[in-house]
Amino acid sequence: MSNEGSPDAVVDLTVMASNLAHFLLIQERSRLGVKKADIVEKILKGNSGLLRDVMLEANRILEHNLGYKIQEVPGKRVYIVTNTMDFSCLEAYLTPDKHWEHVRGLICIILSLILMSSGESIEESQLWGFLQQINVNRDDKRHPVFGDVEKMIKSTLVKQHYLDYVKEKNGSGKFSWGFRAQHEFKPMELLRFVADVYGDGKSASDFTTTYKRIFELEKEVVQSAEQES
Repeated sequence: MSNEGSPDAVVDLTVMASNLAHFLLIQERSRLGVKKADIVEKILKGNSGLLRDVMLEANRILEHNLGYKIQEVPGKRVYIVTNTMDFSCLEAYLTPDKHWEHVRGLICIILSLILMSSGESIEESQLWGFLQQINVNRDDKRHPVFGDVEKMIKSTLVKQHYLDYVKEKNGSGKFSWGFRAQHEFKPMELLRFVADVYGDGKSASDFTTTYKRIFELEKEVVQSAEQES
């Protein structure tokens, strides 16, 4: 049996990290994430003590080769793969058909609506009212692209961590950006998306209030990163 400092032990960790990177990418097709318990069982063969080192190496492999990052969803004991460099590369790997392009378009619309409203959250009624204007109706159980519309938005996109949904005491609910959305979508890029949709030569800066809010947030992120470095 090899000891911790032996070449065999190093190789084992490298192999485990490679296996984990591959496993995460395959599981990412569902965008539901991978439970920590499944990683320990299937990749680490029950040795939870190796999790940190193997996870760091798997993250290094993915980030160096593909520009992807492994993220742990806060409070969920679930890991997801996110990409902020070139989302189209990840899409080509994960989706062999056009269906995801339509779903991602819907996600962009919803995230943009939240962004333009306050940047924090929107009332459920506000979301359904807006989507109805583009013929995406809450009560449609057989939408040609999204199937059961309400299930797609309130269940699937929430489970995939693109949206967070909180039901209030009065029975209504609120949607906000989910953990995955925060790491895969840049607010300023979505604001440019909104400007493109409006057309007429509009730019992101024409939406003064939202533009200033995003600009200040981005400046804070840069300053925080500089302080940490």
